[in-house]
Amino acid sequence: MIILKLAIVHDQQKRKKMYDNQTELKLIGLIGSKKFENKRFIQDFIFELKKYNKNNDIEISTSGRRDGAEKYIRKYALDFDFLFREYNPTNTPYTLYSALPKGSYLRIDQKNPELHRDKKLSEHIDILYIFKYKDETLDEFNHVIQCMSTLNKPYEIINV
Repeated sequence: MIILKLAIVHDQQKRKKMYDNQTELKLIGLIGSKKFENKRFIQDFIFELKKYNKNNDIEISTSGRRDGAEKYIRKYALDFDFLFREYNPTNTPYTLYSALPKGSYLRIDQKNPELHRDKKLSEHIDILYIFKYKDETLDEFNHVIQCMSTLNKPYEIINV
């Protein structure tokens, strides 16, 4: 248990050092639908990103969902030693990888926490990749796509 705590503290110090020097950091957003369960595709996609992560200068951010594509994005991003942040909604608990300050979470007074999350995620990242099946609609991603378009940032929808 002590070894695990030391590893977590070391990881937090490494991430803080990288965040302090964000001039070289490449910020990539990866999100996916709740129904997307193609973990092999996500693993291969993140492994391809690892080829460009020679100096540990890529950060992967998600919207903090616990189901669908994002549970695999989180798993493989951490397995492949990427810097990782999640913009989970403010009505959910704070986690080790939450991007917003600790006091921002478990707030029940905020209206539309998912819209706030989408806005913060799109402001933070440089490019967004959205994973979904071909027959799914884009309804759950409309607001984050709108935020990316407003900020003139690129996004790509990956239909599998």
